[in-house]
Amino acid sequence: MAEGSSSRYEFLSGFILGFHGTKKEIAEKVLAGHTVLRKSANNHDWLGSGVYFWESSPSRAYQFALETFARYEPPYIGDVGVVGAIIDPGKCLNLLEAFAIT
Repeated sequence: MAEGSSSRYEFLSGFILGFHGTKKEIAEKVLAGHTVLRKSANNHDWLGSGVYFWESSPSRAYQFALETFARYEPPYIGDVGVVGAIIDPGKCLNLLEAFAIT
């Protein structure tokens, strides 16, 4: 997209490696093809409902899952796992370039 464009969306070429932290048993079922990740639909999901991934950071996905499960009441004390995905971003909201957010 050219500098100064008025669109907040653009098509991104290439692929992104994404990582999603979850309970270990869920990660194993997803990797075995027995289930899919459920989309989050909470009021605090500031980007809307969907499955959230950390870009290029399996360790951050793991850490986020630990932090999230520690806030459960009662806290989840099981093992955490990470699912990786190759993501084709397609048409995306651009939050990185100043011209796209003004």
